[in-house]
Amino acid sequence: MPNRIALFMGPPPAHSPGWAYRIGLIATLLFLGCWSVLFEVSRQLEAVVLVMFIIGAVCTPARGRMARDPLLILLVIWLLLQCVTLPFAMAHFPAFADDQITSMRHLTKLFLVLPVAWFLYGHHLRTGLALGLFLMGMVMTALVYLTLHPQYWFQLTANNRPTLGFKNWEHAGVALGVVLIALSCLAPRFTGWLRHGEASTGWKSLSAALMIAAFGMSAFGVLLVKTRASWLGLILVIIISLMGLLITSLRKPAYRRRGLSLCALIIIAIGLLSVVLGPMLLTRMTAESGVIRHILQGDLTDIPMTSIGFRIHAWYYGIQTWLEHPWFGWGPKSHIPLLLESMHPVGQGTLGDIAAHKNLRHFHNSYLSLLIANGLAGTAVMAAAIGVIIRGALMAWRRGDMPTDILVFLVLFGVFWAVVNSFESYINYDTGYFMAAMTGGLAYSFHLRHRLESSR
Repeated sequence: MPNRIALFMGPPPAHSPGWAYRIGLIATLLFLGCWSVLFEVSRQLEAVVLVMFIIGAVCTPARGRMARDPLLILLVIWLLLQCVTLPFAMAHFPAFADDQITSMRHLTKLFLVLPVAWFLYGHHLRTGLALGLFLMGMVMTALVYLTLHPQYWFQLTANNRPTLGFKNWEHAGVALGVVLIALSCLAPRFTGWLRHGEASTGWKSLSAALMIAAFGMSAFGVLLVKTRASWLGLILVIIISLMGLLITSLRKPAYRRRGLSLCALIIIAIGLLSVVLGPMLLTRMTAESGVIRHILQGDLTDIPMTSIGFRIHAWYYGIQTWLEHPWFGWGPKSHIPLLLESMHPVGQGTLGDIAAHKNLRHFHNSYLSLLIANGLAGTAVMAAAIGVIIRGALMAWRRGDMPTDILVFLVLFGVFWAVVNSFESYINYDTGYFMAAMTGGLAYSFHLRHRLESSR
């Protein structure tokens, strides 16, 4: 055990000084694990993570390669772009001048991917513990909420939609959906880590029971909050997973029995879920079928102001607004005054009136929100950062540095994340940047280690 702790806490060769790395690693683990259940603790640790990263990056023998890291270069470009966007935004909406700076800092936190990758460093035990704490924190948030509000345990088919301790039910559905995907892909890795070494049968059973309990809690939460975007994302993830299992089973006979068994198990589980909760699921998914018919007919004038209806009106107005300043956008907090001042006609009123009356303050689409906030230039920087992370993860997997199950999780998370961000502006909230920090940092950590330890 002491050797295992030393291996966990000891700084990798490219990191110096050791004390900064150890402090930063502990802060990173707590930063990721506490965000949903003890947010103020996590927010305070954010500064520690950043300071320790800067000390390490400056002092490391590989500082030259670190200075040329693509994510660091993209961060500099992003900050330079703010010198164009912010003055315009602050002048155009002076009442939101301070909020513009605050929101710019929030969007910049998406680059916390790099410090997280630095401290995880592609180390299997560190990455496993970080992801485990991240997932456990979200499950505990929901469990504590349901413990304090026990009536919701018996309202699965009711119309109530609890927040489960998150910002709202949409954020709860996304967080617990990520837990489901992670446990489906990585449960064997987590249980193996929990029962490290020659564990007793009782300990093995306990670790398996913990995984099953966490999965069941998350599945119950996803169904309870009734977030259609999360359901849609999970359905797409299931379809892709089944296709992947079938293809793998056909191409690799050694995995055929296991792959086909998993496919059968998934199909049986879906069948049982449909039998037990089919009416509730169908009612929720088809609640706005009339609105969808209006949309498919191309008739936007008479779309009622439902959940989907507001999104359609907001997206239509948002695209027109973005086209007025396509290159550098309106500013990171300008979505609020833009919506409140909108004269876009909706029925007998305007979109601005409805946004003010119903307290709707963003465009419910991360991609459109980023375009409106920072234009094509800012969106291109963020897209390039995502491209760098994806490329690094694939290169690490091809070298054998990244395990296949982690890659599968990251791919399925990417599909799910792309879907849910089409219906909600998660990049404007803490949920978005913590998800980005964890998954992006995990994905990039294996490649970063190779870059810093390479002899080139």
